[in-house]
Amino acid sequence: MATHLLVTSIPSPVRAGAVQPARLDWTRRCIRSWLDTNHRVLSVNEPAEGAEVRAHYGADVTVVEATRSTRAINGKPLVYIVDALRAGIATDAKRVSLGNADVVVTRALPKPWELDGRSFFLSNRLDVEDLPATKAEFFGGIDYVNVPASLVAALPEAGYAFGMPWWDYWLPMEALKRKLVLRRLVDRNGHPVLIHRKHANAWNWQEFRVLGQHFFSHMYVDRDAACTTDGGLAGLFAATAGSPEPDPGFLNLITLLARTTSQFIQQASKPFVV
Repeated sequence: MATHLLVTSIPSPVRAGAVQPARLDWTRRCIRSWLDTNHRVLSVNEPAEGAEVRAHYGADVTVVEATRSTRAINGKPLVYIVDALRAGIATDAKRVSLGNADVVVTRALPKPWELDGRSFFLSNRLDVEDLPATKAEFFGGIDYVNVPASLVAALPEAGYAFGMPWWDYWLPMEALKRKLVLRRLVDRNGHPVLIHRKHANAWNWQEFRVLGQHFFSHMYVDRDAACTTDGGLAGLFAATAGSPEPDPGFLNLITLLARTTSQFIQQASKPFVV
């Protein structure tokens, strides 16, 4: 019996009117790993995409229709992180797992009632070319979290979404602001419990730059700025639309800040062996 609720946003395997077999097969492998590690799966999608998710994965996934997405901002049907988490606690779950849709989970968490209510669990990932893998590379971003419902209820409208950068740093920083304890999920060898197949970034450098600036202004400059339905991102993206590529030195600075934030979260989190 599944004991953990996992919310995600599974993309359609259909591109240009045709099913992509590799995408379909990998997503099915990911879903199977979630089920095998005691998760029941909730996918939050725009209605059209949700219909395709039901058609291809419906036996194992419950689809919830999103009432909004980032389409007006960047033309993509990406679901906001806060909306996915709120869909989770709407089921009366006391804790909610949230993860990217393209990661294999290799270890099961303890049962929810066995977890400390003040703990925020997270996992990095190992990047591979495919499975079975002979080589894996550690990636410092975060692709899976397990959080108490009380944190979800306290989250502001911040504008972060699946398929875009920086949400994985924003959530643990919000947890730290609220005095939660970060616990990093690892196996007995100290490795992350997620496996991810390498692919090109789903986001572009404009999104990386804008959301990076948004992250640091939200976290360190004006913590009450994110008060609109998209966290103020529509204006930020509109201001940079059509602008030339940012100076490489500026992008290098944002990249450095991202790595520094990742290292800080690593140091602030305690290993939790599963």
